[in-house]
Amino acid sequence: MNPLGPLEDLLTWALTNLHDTVGLSWAWSIVALTVIVRMLLVPLTVKQIHSMQNLQAHAPEMKAIQQRWKHDRQRQNQELMAFYKENQINPAASCLPILAQIPVFIGLFFVLRGFESEIFPAYRAQGEGPADLEWLSLVTITENTKVGWGPLLIVAYGVSQLTSTWLMSQTMQPAQRALMLILPIAFIPFVLQFPSGLMVYWLTTNLWTTGQGLITRRLVPKREPPPKKSSRTPPKEQARAAGAEKPAAAKDDGNGTQPQRVRKVKRKKGGARGARLRELVDRIAREVGAHCTIDVAEDDEQIVVTCDGPDLGVLIGRHGQTIDAIQYLANAIVYRDRDDRKRVVVDASGYRARRQATLDSLALRSAEQATATGQRVALEPMTAVERKLVHERLKDDPEVETLSEGTEPNRFVVIVPRNVAV
Repeated sequence: MNPLGPLEDLLTWALTNLHDTVGLSWAWSIVALTVIVRMLLVPLTVKQIHSMQNLQAHAPEMKAIQQRWKHDRQRQNQELMAFYKENQINPAASCLPILAQIPVFIGLFFVLRGFESEIFPAYRAQGEGPADLEWLSLVTITENTKVGWGPLLIVAYGVSQLTSTWLMSQTMQPAQRALMLILPIAFIPFVLQFPSGLMVYWLTTNLWTTGQGLITRRLVPKREPPPKKSSRTPPKEQARAAGAEKPAAAKDDGNGTQPQRVRKVKRKKGGARGARLRELVDRIAREVGAHCTIDVAEDDEQIVVTCDGPDLGVLIGRHGQTIDAIQYLANAIVYRDRDDRKRVVVDASGYRARRQATLDSLALRSAEQATATGQRVALEPMTAVERKLVHERLKDDPEVETLSEGTEPNRFVVIVPRNVAV
């Protein structure tokens, strides 16, 4: 029994109805069928886009896990799987539209392969001929793509495939993206044996993906990459401007005018304490190999140290353990033997906001689970900073209460329904 038989029957029914009822030619019926399939896959496409955005947002944390366990691939995979589960990341979601189209592609291949012997004879009896199987008077949908103008169709396929892959692989790793760009070229020897109608389907779906990618890039603005400059080196434009405006001052300096010292003189709000914080975080970043720019801003309640750079995963650490430790040191060192204390927050590429959103979602889901089941829900071990965020998020929830259990570094939050004895 052919497992794809029901799908082939459905595709045959769709093509014949588009031809008989709508009045489309056979080739344009394939185009219309492709559009219908892609419209049905829109929900999966939305999941694909959200998955890619989620992967991009958590790229620094995943990079930190890969760096930390780069010599232990098994542990690295375990940590990544745990990270995906905690942050509700499904890498496979980015492949769902492609996987869903594979059975359709194979089913249409068999439909077209037997088209002239199983479907077209009834229409030939009604007066249709070979011209009715042509597309744009270039190719016949039942002939192989290497016949006639078929190679032109292959060129169009190659260009559309590369374009659609380029647009939909912006968040992939470089090696993975290169592989996706090479595969369409590697498939060309095989597609020479495909019916031209199948290439019409493939070309149409590629054009749909290209348009989808362009719309996605317009509706979802690409996150601006941080400036690629070291914390010890000023921007080239700034250095050139300084050299052009004050050549004499640079000459009079007499000690080589070190770029990093010029950059550290530039301050926002923060005064002397801001300078000490910038110097401390800059030194730690250099020691761990993170190249970043550091800004300090101060208000009445806190001082915020913000690090920006192209790859700050090593500075963040798994679940923010490294950046939390840096923040603890910053608070302890800067305010040593001082009474006028303010809270110091150390952030990197918006990690704090992303992590808080993740913890808020985790806290709410776990609270709902505890309420629904009437049982305690224990979260995974967290840092003191993260445990405090969970406690704060649920402190006003009338249905549950929270407490911390265990010992560091494995201390964790437990969410307990209020009608259950602690």
